[in-house]
Amino acid sequence: MATLVITIRLDDSGSGLELNDGQSNGPHITTRAAKRDTIKWKLIPNSGIDELLEIQIKDFDVFEQAPSRQPDGSLIGQIGDYPEGTTANYAISYSVNGRQQVHDPKILIRA
Repeated sequence: MATLVITIRLDDSGSGLELNDGQSNGPHITTRAAKRDTIKWKLIPNSGIDELLEIQIKDFDVFEQAPSRQPDGSLIGQIGDYPEGTTANYAISYSVNGRQQVHDPKILIRA
């Protein structure tokens, strides 16, 4: 069981997110996580984002429990016991200048 940290900042255009999970970076990444890994979504300081609001499940829930807010403002969730190759679309809900926005990356369960 590992902890994967996805760092988040506002993209250069100010209209979306730039994500980095240590394996890939960009606006549309697929984070590769193993069963029971913990994923932590964390803002980069001075990222242009007010706060992370929540992780929303879109089609298939790969989390053991719903991701929760931590005292430092990050969000954390643990991957459940799902077969290798399972892919889930999810949404990162965040606010910029008081307006809620949503960004849609993916998680892929690996061996």
